[in-house]
Amino acid sequence: MVRWRWIPLVLLFFFGGGVEASVYYYVDENGVRHYSDRPIFPESKRLRLWQNEQLEDASSSSADAYYLQIINEASHFYRVDPAMIRAMVRVESNFNPRAVSPKGAMGMMQLMPGTAAMLGVSDPFNPIENIWAGTYHVKRLILKYNYNYDLVFAAYNAGEGAVARFNGIPPYRETRNYVKKVHHHWKLYRNN
Repeated sequence: MVRWRWIPLVLLFFFGGGVEASVYYYVDENGVRHYSDRPIFPESKRLRLWQNEQLEDASSSSADAYYLQIINEASHFYRVDPAMIRAMVRVESNFNPRAVSPKGAMGMMQLMPGTAAMLGVSDPFNPIENIWAGTYHVKRLILKYNYNYDLVFAAYNAGEGAVARFNGIPPYRETRNYVKKVHHHWKLYRNN
């Protein structure tokens, strides 16, 4: 069976802010999800780009596996390295879906309230919504900075305005450490 894990990239970015593009998924008899930009199967369900069913109560180890599944699905959908997204989640929240930073960033990918609102996130503490929206945001930054991952990570941490103001990685200790930590964990996860 063909796995529909693509959608034209132009469709993702054409709709901008609220991201109302339609994405459909179908779960086959083996539990594998297949994605498409249209309902190919009668059982196909519609979702916004990062929404999905709620995470059910689970033990810590099964929740960890579930988080990795979400990261893998979102990463493959947006065509980014899942090891990179996993590294960012590790550095951002240490895989804590209830994490809140002193500056108000929320969830596993530490979405700021303005970013969450821009992306149409209704519950930033929902791991599915948070990771899918965060991964979409990362892909947008990757394209904006032409695959310069230092700038992608700096913009994710300090904001795009700070990267523009300093014409590169801002001279903030936190941001410079963040870029190094994400690269470090990305390398570790890529080699596993």
